[in-house]
Amino acid sequence: MKEESAYILVEIMLVSLLFSLVVFLLAMMNLTAVELWDFNRNRVNLQREAVITMEMMVDIINQASAVKDITENEMTVLTADGDWEKIYYKEGQGLCWAANNNVLSRKVVSVKFDKESESFLIINLELKSHGKLKKLITGVEL
Repeated sequence: MKEESAYILVEIMLVSLLFSLVVFLLAMMNLTAVELWDFNRNRVNLQREAVITMEMMVDIINQASAVKDITENEMTVLTADGDWEKIYYKEGQGLCWAANNNVLSRKVVSVKFDKESESFLIINLELKSHGKLKKLITGVEL
Protein backbone atom coordinates (compact mmCIF):
# COMPACT_ATOMS: atom_id res chain seq x y z
CA MET A 1 0.00 0.00 0.00
CA LYS A 2 1.20 3.45 -0.88
CA GLU A 3 1.93 5.83 2.01
CA GLU A 4 0.26 9.21 1.64
CA SER A 5 1.55 12.31 3.37
CA ALA A 6 -0.80 15.13 4.14
CA TYR A 7 -1.05 17.87 6.75
CA ILE A 8 -3.88 17.60 9.13
CA LEU A 9 -5.92 20.63 10.16
CA VAL A 10 -4.26 20.87 13.58
CA GLU A 11 -0.79 21.11 12.06
CA ILE A 12 -1.87 23.84 9.65
CA MET A 13 -3.51 25.82 12.47
CA LEU A 14 -0.40 25.46 14.65
CA VAL A 15 1.92 26.70 11.90
CA SER A 16 -0.47 29.59 11.15
CA LEU A 17 -0.55 30.54 14.82
CA LEU A 18 3.25 30.50 15.10
CA PHE A 19 3.63 32.51 11.91
CA SER A 20 1.07 35.08 13.15
CA LEU A 21 2.88 35.34 16.47
CA VAL A 22 6.22 36.02 14.75
CA VAL A 23 4.66 38.68 12.50
CA PHE A 24 2.97 40.32 15.51
CA LEU A 25 6.22 40.38 17.50
CA LEU A 26 8.11 41.91 14.55
CA ALA A 27 5.44 44.61 14.19
CA MET A 28 5.65 45.42 17.92
CA MET A 29 9.45 45.64 17.75
CA ASN A 30 9.16 48.03 14.82
CA LEU A 31 6.62 50.21 16.65
CA THR A 32 8.81 50.32 19.77
CA ALA A 33 11.87 51.23 17.70
CA VAL A 34 10.00 54.11 16.01
CA GLU A 35 8.74 55.44 19.38
CA LEU A 36 12.26 55.26 20.82
CA TRP A 37 13.66 57.04 17.76
CA ASP A 38 11.09 59.88 18.12
CA PHE A 39 11.74 60.19 21.86
CA ASN A 40 15.50 60.52 21.37
CA ARG A 41 15.14 62.85 18.38
CA ASN A 42 12.89 65.19 20.40
CA ARG A 43 15.32 65.11 23.32
CA VAL A 44 18.31 65.91 21.09
CA ASN A 45 16.39 68.71 19.31
CA LEU A 46 15.46 70.28 22.67
CA GLN A 47 19.07 70.05 23.88
CA ARG A 48 20.30 71.61 20.62
CA GLU A 49 17.80 74.48 20.82
CA ALA A 50 18.68 75.10 24.48
CA VAL A 51 22.39 75.34 23.69
CA ILE A 52 21.85 77.57 20.63
CA THR A 53 19.53 79.89 22.57
CA MET A 54 21.97 80.16 25.46
CA GLU A 55 24.87 80.83 23.07
CA MET A 56 22.88 83.59 21.34
CA MET A 57 22.16 85.27 24.68
CA VAL A 58 25.78 84.99 25.80
CA ASP A 59 26.96 86.43 22.44
CA ILE A 60 24.54 89.36 22.75
CA ILE A 61 25.77 90.08 26.28
CA ASN A 62 29.46 89.70 25.35
CA GLN A 63 29.07 92.04 22.36
CA ALA A 64 27.21 94.65 24.40
CA SER A 65 29.07 97.76 25.48
CA ALA A 66 27.10 97.86 28.73
CA VAL A 67 24.36 96.04 30.60
CA LYS A 68 21.78 97.66 32.86
CA ASP A 69 18.35 97.17 34.45
CA ILE A 70 18.87 93.49 35.22
CA THR A 71 15.70 92.05 36.74
CA GLU A 72 14.65 88.44 37.24
CA ASN A 73 13.52 87.84 33.63
CA GLU A 74 14.68 90.92 31.74
CA MET A 75 17.81 92.95 31.06
CA THR A 76 18.81 95.86 28.87
CA VAL A 77 22.04 95.91 26.84
CA LEU A 78 23.81 98.66 24.92
CA THR A 79 24.32 97.35 21.38
CA ALA A 80 27.19 98.22 19.05
CA ASP A 81 24.77 100.59 17.26
CA GLY A 82 24.46 102.60 20.47
CA ASP A 83 20.85 101.52 21.14
CA TRP A 84 19.59 100.18 24.46
CA GLU A 85 17.68 96.99 23.71
CA LYS A 86 16.08 94.36 25.96
CA ILE A 87 16.38 90.62 26.29
CA TYR A 88 13.28 89.36 28.06
CA TYR A 89 10.91 86.45 28.53
CA LYS A 90 7.30 87.00 27.49
CA GLU A 91 4.78 84.30 28.36
CA GLY A 92 3.22 82.79 25.26
CA GLN A 93 6.01 84.07 23.00
CA GLY A 94 9.21 82.80 24.57
CA LEU A 95 12.57 84.51 24.83
CA CYS A 96 12.55 87.84 22.98
CA TRP A 97 15.24 90.26 21.89
CA ALA A 98 14.71 94.01 21.38
CA ALA A 99 11.59 96.13 21.23
CA ASN A 100 10.23 94.47 18.06
CA ASN A 101 9.62 91.12 19.83
CA ASN A 102 12.21 89.25 17.77
CA VAL A 103 11.78 85.77 19.26
CA LEU A 104 15.00 83.88 20.01
CA SER A 105 13.16 80.70 21.03
CA ARG A 106 9.48 79.86 21.45
CA LYS A 107 10.34 76.80 23.53
CA VAL A 108 11.67 78.91 26.42
CA VAL A 109 9.31 78.71 29.40
CA SER A 110 11.49 80.55 31.91
CA VAL A 111 14.59 82.72 32.01
CA LYS A 112 16.12 84.14 35.16
CA PHE A 113 18.97 86.60 35.33
CA ASP A 114 20.85 86.71 38.63
CA LYS A 115 23.56 89.34 39.04
CA GLU A 116 26.09 87.74 41.39
CA SER A 117 28.35 90.80 41.43
CA GLU A 118 28.95 93.95 39.40
CA SER A 119 30.89 91.92 36.87
CA PHE A 120 29.19 88.49 36.84
CA LEU A 121 25.75 87.37 35.69
CA ILE A 122 24.17 83.92 36.04
CA ILE A 123 21.55 82.89 33.45
CA ASN A 124 19.02 80.12 34.20
CA LEU A 125 17.19 78.98 31.09
CA GLU A 126 14.34 76.44 30.87
CA LEU A 127 12.92 75.09 27.62
CA LYS A 128 10.01 72.72 27.15
CA SER A 129 8.98 70.62 24.18
CA HIS A 130 6.85 67.47 23.85
CA GLY A 131 6.38 67.43 27.63
CA LYS A 132 10.13 67.38 28.32
CA LEU A 133 11.86 70.15 30.28
CA LYS A 134 15.51 71.11 29.70
CA LYS A 135 17.39 73.40 32.09
CA LEU A 136 20.66 75.18 31.37
CA ILE A 137 22.66 77.42 33.67
CA THR A 138 25.66 79.50 32.67
CA GLY A 139 27.67 82.42 33.94
CA VAL A 140 28.75 85.47 31.95
CA GLU A 141 31.31 88.12 32.77
CA LEU A 142 29.92 91.61 32.30
